[in-house]
Parts: sequence; structure tokens; C-alpha cells
Amino acid sequence: MNYTIGDYLIRLKNAYLANKQEVIVGNSKLVRLVSDVLKKAGYIADYKQQEDKKALEIKLAYGQNSVPAFSQVNLFSKPGRRFYSSSNDLPYPKADGIVIVSTSNGVMTTIEARKKGFGGEVIAEVKK
Repeated sequence: MNYTIGDYLIRLKNAYLANKQEVIVGNSKLVRLVSDVLKKAGYIADYKQQEDKKALEIKLAYGQNSVPAFSQVNLFSKPGRRFYSSSNDLPYPKADGIVIVSTSNGVMTTIEARKKGFGGEVIAEVKK
């Protein structure tokens, strides 16, 4: 696993498309911070650390009629190509989605980063 955030988001997307109720992913501080953003936005129901602290158990959120909370992930930053942006140039999310950015003040959506005046590494866009 070379790119933990990319692996994490793709595992979530695949679990949603397979109608799973939960998925287990590798644990890291950045994965927990991105999980906080996704939970706050309603894309996951909850998450908890397993006892060995090597993995996270993510409970997936579904809408009415078992509609997945998201089904598309667009990775901006990759291991060979990082995507940095100033607060004025942060991308706007498409309809029914969020763009996640890692700033010097933590991981947040681009809308929050614009309001606070922070730029940073644009990680991914998550949308329905």
C-alpha cells in the first residue's frame, strides 16, 4: 500500500458499490482525519479503531432505498504528482460532493478552507 488515502477512498467506494455495511481499512492519522471530514459531511456513518490499533472499522451510510452515500472518487494528489493550491485557487465541489484538502490547520473541505483562508494539498473529490 503506497498511497494510504487513495487506497482508503477506493476501498470505501468499492464497499458502497458492493452494498457492504462496513469495511476495514488501514489506520493512520491522515485516514482518521479524512474519516472525520467524511463523517461530518454524512458520507460515512461512523468509524472506530480496532483493539490492535492497526486498522479502522468504517460503518457505511446509506440513504433511502439503500442508495450509497457516494459512488465517485476523483483523486487529485497522487504519490508521483502532488496537487497544491492557494486558498483563492481551491477547486469548487461539483453538485452533491465535497473536495477534501489538507491544510496547515488540519484536514477540511475546500469550502471551509476558503472561509478560513487556508490553501494546501488537494486530496480528492467525493461525490454521489
